[in-house]
Amino acid sequence: MNLAQTNTTTMPIWFWIIVFLLTALGIALGIWSFMSGFKSISKPKSNHQIDEILLTKKYSWTEVEQLPESTGLYIMFIGQKYNDKEFFIPIFIEKATNIKAEVLTLKKLIIEGKEKTLGAEITSYLMQKQLTAADINFYFIDVPKESLDEGLQKYLEATNAAKRGFKK
Repeated sequence: MNLAQTNTTTMPIWFWIIVFLLTALGIALGIWSFMSGFKSISKPKSNHQIDEILLTKKYSWTEVEQLPESTGLYIMFIGQKYNDKEFFIPIFIEKATNIKAEVLTLKKLIIEGKEKTLGAEITSYLMQKQLTAADINFYFIDVPKESLDEGLQKYLEATNAAKRGFKK
């Protein structure tokens, strides 16, 4: 008696339907994950408002004495490019009636680096990212004194600086 001839049974049709469905699902998931890989390789998203700010005249760490003494918003950005993939945006936006004086005060805070101050937070960021003061740039936006608060809120919301920047 030959065992191969006596134990031949066929699989029920429901078994083959489940195998086919699981195979199709596996192939679909494989294709989806393959295509998702290309989406993550694409260039980082950009915040149009921050890109616009970075295109205006910048004042480096050594050029802050050249800032105007006018009323408006001053923006400190660390680095050369904005990368939306990082949660933290190295940006600080504040209003001032005398931009030059406010920036010089901020510069002094950074140099002193006293604990639990904005200066210490900025210094810590510079050390973590292995950057120097030369990577800090200042920008200013001329805003009338009457609309400083509205202008500040507009830029904080547009750049997401209140949630993801130094101003928390």
